[in-house]
Amino acid sequence: MEFRIENFRVRRFDDMNLILEEQRLSKPRKPQSGAPKMKWVFQGYYGNLDVAVNSLCSHYLNRSKAEGLVELQKAISDLRNAISDECSRVSNEDFKVNVIK
Repeated sequence: MEFRIENFRVRRFDDMNLILEEQRLSKPRKPQSGAPKMKWVFQGYYGNLDVAVNSLCSHYLNRSKAEGLVELQKAISDLRNAISDECSRVSNEDFKVNVIK
């Protein structure tokens, strides 16, 4: 299961970690190797969904093209709506991590 907002996703990496990835267009290494392809680029490891989503918000807003306060407020509002929609789609149990005791 994954938590996805536009070109970002949070997914389970192992029993202890969630990872944040961003989908980007990769450039071919050689000019004759064909068209660029989309690939997932690692952004970070996180211990719980709250911290991962907080980081997703930071990455999302830093990459937004918002210029000025009004555009930034609209980007934040759009992000809140997307997070709300995605939260209703996924279960928190899918992202629960094991705690070492």
